[in-house]
Amino acid sequence: MIDLDKLLALDKPETANKMLDYLFARIDDQLFTENHDPIHAFLKEIELDKISIQLGVGILSITKPLGRCDSRVLFSSRFRKKITKTEPRERVERLLSGLEEKLWTTEEIILTQPMTAPTRLHFDFVYENKESEE
Repeated sequence: MIDLDKLLALDKPETANKMLDYLFARIDDQLFTENHDPIHAFLKEIELDKISIQLGVGILSITKPLGRCDSRVLFSSRFRKKITKTEPRERVERLLSGLEEKLWTTEEIILTQPMTAPTRLHFDFVYENKESEE
């Protein structure tokens, strides 16, 4: 998978292209397998204080196919907090535009998952109460 020390050693302005090539090659190879656990582990273990903005954006770009997985959403949130401390809001929004995924809302989970009888009853109860409150 990814040698984190090698990746961080390449995370310099003069070796940025090599760094991104290395990152994209390793993650891309793993995306084509059925097992995405190494990518999830990588997203959880990377220390944000050690990476550049360019590397963070690269990580979000190459992992975009994973969508709303917990590890990617958590990384995205942590990365946003990091760069918000040093960058103007407009730049943060531009950098992260189209790269962030939000956590699933309860309603999205209910509507996209097969409903069992108890789930259906709970959803009907919540939905009916919501309508009666309006």
